[in-house]
Amino acid sequence: MILAVGLFAFTYGLSAQLINGSFETDGSPSLSGWEWTCDDPQFVEEGAPGSGAWSVSKMPGHAKGCFPNHLYQRLSNVEDGDIITITGWGRCPTEFDNICLGARMGLGSINTGAVFLEEFTTASDPLWTFMSITDTVQIGTGDTALVVLNAGFIGGPISPTSPGFDGIEVSISTGVDVSPAPTLHLLRTDANTLMVSTGALRMSGIACYDLAGQVLAAPALRLGTNAYSIGIQSLSSGVYLLRATTEAGVLTTRFVK
Repeated sequence: MILAVGLFAFTYGLSAQLINGSFETDGSPSLSGWEWTCDDPQFVEEGAPGSGAWSVSKMPGHAKGCFPNHLYQRLSNVEDGDIITITGWGRCPTEFDNICLGARMGLGSINTGAVFLEEFTTASDPLWTFMSITDTVQIGTGDTALVVLNAGFIGGPISPTSPGFDGIEVSISTGVDVSPAPTLHLLRTDANTLMVSTGALRMSGIACYDLAGQVLAAPALRLGTNAYSIGIQSLSSGVYLLRATTEAGVLTTRFVK
């Protein structure tokens, strides 16, 4: 069992009832709960870490084709002024030397079929990258809040590659202890591997320590710009520390194996 305890402020949340954030049902690809504009999302038989076997890709909007090009889900149980956190995985593959505009994830709203966008975060690495964004819902009469995924917009003659999305989750913040602060996200992907991500922050390195401050041999594999896969198979049962060097400084968390 892995128990993660951050050493910074925590945001406590309730589920916003996002449906089918892993894009599969009972092991089969599914778009249940999702709506979209322009082209149909395409299923890819390669899921993000801890997010099942399937993911989806979406083409960018194009001035000479169809735009805006969104994949979205309505959040009917959130209200104006709610603070929500959206997390998920994105990747931006480059194939045949085509560019990729980024896997974009954020908050929006819909009213009489028109989609309006708010803040977004973007994954631009070819490997699966963990994304996280916290925003305040701003909706008026007749609006419904949305989680929106898209691949950007282009007006030229080229056709960029379609980025992938998986493992989308939403929580509604109900209170903050002290003040918001960057922290490390931990995910157990299998019996011997721990995924560590810094959300939207770039991470330049990570190390594992015991409680005496001794550096341990826990191999780290970089996954994009803000995540590492940590091998913990050689660690015995006990409490350990992870220290990540990020653009916001050093972040520390502990876990129990």
